[in-house]
Amino acid sequence: MLLKDCSKGKLYIPGEEKYWNVRVDYTDDDKVTLYLEDYSGYGTEFGTRVDFYDDVIGVVMTDSEVRISRNPNFPEEPEEWMGSCRIRSIKKIVQRHLDVRANVSLELKFKSDKRPDFDGVIRNISAGGIYFTTKEGLEINEIISFSYTFRTLERPFNVQIIWAQNEEDGTNGYGCRFLELTRGAESAVRFYVYGQLREQAHAAERKAMEADQGSAAAADAAQDARDAENAQSDLEIVGDEDGADFGPKY
Repeated sequence: MLLKDCSKGKLYIPGEEKYWNVRVDYTDDDKVTLYLEDYSGYGTEFGTRVDFYDDVIGVVMTDSEVRISRNPNFPEEPEEWMGSCRIRSIKKIVQRHLDVRANVSLELKFKSDKRPDFDGVIRNISAGGIYFTTKEGLEINEIISFSYTFRTLERPFNVQIIWAQNEEDGTNGYGCRFLELTRGAESAVRFYVYGQLREQAHAAERKAMEADQGSAAAADAAQDARDAENAQSDLEIVGDEDGADFGPKY
């Protein structure tokens, strides 16, 4: 199965850049259903571009065959129209992982087989790993664990230390990569990261407007907020596969 965790997408008018936002349901690649609240009646069956926004894979751009009909479960379901979608070919996959990180300050208890439990603070996080600081002296390649609720469930996470540096306050900083993330855990981390980015962008927008720093600054902050709001669906993200590129860069 190509799609891993997909619930939304875009159905394009053939040959145009206009599209309908759709809800996605699927059982396998040959049985994908698109749900539309509104349909302007281009046709009942046609080949066109369909983009799928998968929280695990990224943006999957396809050439698909779509057959439109009325949704028999309307109005119990909010969409009046539905489309049976057969993916004919994959045109491009835009990965959305690993280098988009959010600055945070999460005080947590960490565990290691090599030492007693110790305190640390996660300073930034992405779907590929974390950067955290602690008074404890740790080893490169050491595997440590922590638990946190990034979305709705508290989950355990294992990370491996890739590199280390000394902080100005005398603590030790460690860049780590996640180990063996489940699909649900990876989606939860991404959900948290994008949520933090949206909150930070909106806070910057409010600060700029309240300080009346001028229309240019306010416009820039507003654009940052919009960009962060669309990060889950429209941002092209290219990451470092080994997860080593995590640190206090932002």
